[in-house]
Amino acid sequence: METAMARKQFHINGEPRRERIYIRVSGKEKEVIASVAKARDATISRTFLDLFRDEYLRIEREQMERDSPTVQELRRIRSEIWHIGHNINQIARLTNTELGATHEDVTAINDGLERCEQLLSRLDDLVVKERHLRRDRSVRTHDVISDQKK
Repeated sequence: METAMARKQFHINGEPRRERIYIRVSGKEKEVIASVAKARDATISRTFLDLFRDEYLRIEREQMERDSPTVQELRRIRSEIWHIGHNINQIARLTNTELGATHEDVTAINDGLERCEQLLSRLDDLVVKERHLRRDRSVRTHDVISDQKK
C-alpha cells in the first residue's frame, strides 16, 4: 500500500535500488505504518528507510560514545575515586575503633581529598569537552542526514 505522496526514487546518491524486502504485518500494523508514513508526508518505503537510517546512526553514536576516550577516562576516574573513598573509610574505621588517628592517617585523608578535588576538576573539563563534541557530532549528523535525503 504505497502512497503517492512522494516521488519514487530508484536511485539514491547515484546507487541504483534493485533490492526488495518483503515483510508480513497484521492489518493493525499496516494501518499504523501507513499512518506514520502519511504523517511524515512520505511513502512507506521512504519512511522505513529514514527510520532505519536514524536508528542505525543512533546505535553507531552510542557505540562511539561508549568506547570514546572520554568515557574511558571517566571510568578510570570513577575507579580512582572509589579506591580513595575505600582508603578513607578504612582510616575512619580504624580511627573509630582505636579512638585516634595518627599524623599519617590525617595526611593520607588530606592527600585523598586533594586527589578527589583534582579528579573532580578533570571531570568538569571532560564534561565541557564532551558537550562541545556532542554539539559538533549533532551538526555533522544533521548534515549527513540532509545529504542522504537529497
